[in-house]
Amino acid sequence: MKNILFFLCVSFQITTNAQIEFDVCIPISWVGGGSGEITFSNGSGTTIPAGSTFEINWPGITSISPWSGFTVTGSNPYFFTINSPISAGGSMGPLGFSFTNSGSYFAPGMGTLNGTTPVFAVSPPCYIPPSYQNFDCEKEFNELCFIPTESSSAPGEIRLGLGTVHSWNSILDVYIPTNKKNWAIAMGVGHSMFTNLVGSDALSINEYFATVVQETNCGCDGTILEPAWVTNVYPDHENINPINCYDFTHGVAVGFFQEEYGTGWLELNQDIPCFIPTFNFDSTIVGKNFSAQMIGKVYHDYNNLMFLQYIKCYDILGFMENCNDPYGPEKLIAAIYNRGMNAGFIEDILVTNRAAALASPDLLNFIPGLGQQYAEQISRVTAVLDGNMSNVSALGTIAYTVPWPGMHSNYGYYNEQISWTDVTTYLDSLELMYAGVGVIISDVKSAVQPTFDAINLGGTISYRYQFGPVADAIVLALPAFEPMSGLGNVYGNSGGNACSFPTANMDSSTVICEGESTILEIYLTGSPPWEVSYNFNGVNQTISNINSSPFLLTVSNEGLYYLNSVTDNTGTSGKAICDSVNISFDPNCLILPIELNDFYATVEPNNSVRLNWSTFSEYNNDYFTVERSPFGLFWEEVRHVQGAGNSEQWNEYLTFDTNPMNGMSYYRLRQTDFDGQMTFSDLRSVNINGSQLEVFPNPTNTKLTLTGNVFELETIRIYTVLGQDVTSMVKIINQTRNEVSIDLSELESGLYSLQTKTNCVKIIKN
Repeated sequence: MKNILFFLCVSFQITTNAQIEFDVCIPISWVGGGSGEITFSNGSGTTIPAGSTFEINWPGITSISPWSGFTVTGSNPYFFTINSPISAGGSMGPLGFSFTNSGSYFAPGMGTLNGTTPVFAVSPPCYIPPSYQNFDCEKEFNELCFIPTESSSAPGEIRLGLGTVHSWNSILDVYIPTNKKNWAIAMGVGHSMFTNLVGSDALSINEYFATVVQETNCGCDGTILEPAWVTNVYPDHENINPINCYDFTHGVAVGFFQEEYGTGWLELNQDIPCFIPTFNFDSTIVGKNFSAQMIGKVYHDYNNLMFLQYIKCYDILGFMENCNDPYGPEKLIAAIYNRGMNAGFIEDILVTNRAAALASPDLLNFIPGLGQQYAEQISRVTAVLDGNMSNVSALGTIAYTVPWPGMHSNYGYYNEQISWTDVTTYLDSLELMYAGVGVIISDVKSAVQPTFDAINLGGTISYRYQFGPVADAIVLALPAFEPMSGLGNVYGNSGGNACSFPTANMDSSTVICEGESTILEIYLTGSPPWEVSYNFNGVNQTISNINSSPFLLTVSNEGLYYLNSVTDNTGTSGKAICDSVNISFDPNCLILPIELNDFYATVEPNNSVRLNWSTFSEYNNDYFTVERSPFGLFWEEVRHVQGAGNSEQWNEYLTFDTNPMNGMSYYRLRQTDFDGQMTFSDLRSVNINGSQLEVFPNPTNTKLTLTGNVFELETIRIYTVLGQDVTSMVKIINQTRNEVSIDLSELESGLYSLQTKTNCVKIIKN
């Protein structure tokens, strides 16, 4: 079991003759009798004076102990044990703290430090993710921007390799058991999910297979039947070593992948937003469920990448896209997976020696120690399964005395026939994992089956050549989880560089008149100038040197627009939100036979509304109608104003609404031709504070009471949001000079508009 690193935001004091303040990020408490070593640091290597003491206060707990070692205890949920190795002066350790053999942990409640300083779980947080649309915890994959499953060397294929690899000082046959088609399905789905979370086909599918093989030799999944060519079968851990299947101590490899440093099952399993669905890792759903394990592996790797990309600001995504080593991404992911995302070599590769590492034909030259050995093993198995044995690292061959090349063989690619029953069996294995977030597996099946049936009319399909679209359909039907907010809660900004990475979002009106134009508003974050790529009707286009946000793009053609990517002045690629804008021409819409210069609605001192507009020219224009609405949904006429007919000169118009609605209301112009054709102007809004009116309770189940002056309560009407007058369905229960009680029990639940003499109030009937 390796150390697990976490960071929280607190400040504390080391006390000798003087107070020395140190800051460290730590928003975590833990339960279950965890123990180990703890190191605090101010990040500068400042010497701790000998004899220093440390004081911490959580609710109900106070302890003052020397640095030579201390224990803080209390009743759950505030039980924890801290052992410190510092007994004399010396330099502080690495930023943050580490411990071993912990139990589970959770975001703590509020406490105090040194008796007075408040400590909160995440308030204020160390890291505040941008409050932008792509940082919603749960999101749906958008089919428009979805990256389909295919091999880069063979489009349309899934090349899940089979072969014999000399690895870990032995000959290992790597295969899919003949009765474990769900393994292949799980890896296909996992690869598609990771690709679309990251936004690029960053890893070979065989990196997943290599990791599975390395961790447990593919045991822990019940009876396994090997193909005929296999000579070295997978051990059945379920019988010979059940602790490797599921682990109640949380201390060793769990199922098919390990908990490594700061991103293991413990974090992925906790109830913090934006992580994978919560499930009990002490159960066989993890230890023996390959499908759940594979999705856990996906989020484990993705979580590492997001931390390094957006908190450390290392642009690891850009590195993986541009590195010269064809298996550089696999080696980097494997080393981080094995050594943890805070390992020192990561900054050396991604920052200090980035240019050299990018140019290197073998990234292993930049990965030290055990991380190198693990990365070499994973990349070696991946290359053999890919059928690219020439890409096995020569460095690894020499360093780890691997017989080369005679001990490696590729037996081709997995290509069993997959039935719909195989797919449903796989989906059923995810049911408990996703139940906690409201996913109904029967709905997922209904969403996926049309894709499966369309491929081979409901028969079996080839895994290698035909299963890719089915894997993608499964991913599209499942929710995705964006761990940015969770990263902020768990890791804080410890060691972070406060990067501002770019994002882009697009918005616009969706219906226009043919011959007119509209504005696509592209909202950007990050550092200008930006470069944005967008797609219009299947054609990608690029806009460069954007210096302000929002960027306004004028378009006049109907069709589908969506963003592909955004890059800011640092060269960092950010997230382009894939929500599309579909612009269409309104078949009932004609260009206004007037050139409208302006249209204004303003509140006068006497609370009337001044309405004025002007035209450059008019053709066949009979009259204008000024209309108003409390919601912008249903409209009533305010004034009828005669038009100029046909005119090539400037015309000005003025009228007033002397009895406007109270609160927010909207106005528009309806222009009518001599032949009865109508067009409308843009909306204008006003907000008027009228006579005082109180309406309560709101929302209500049945009874609603109105209080106000007698003039205000003289007229009471109720409308639906569609403008239907339902006043006749309301009964007056009690009425005095300044109070009216009405019965709404006959109305259906929903939103209504209650209008009095000068007020318009939105009410909710439960």
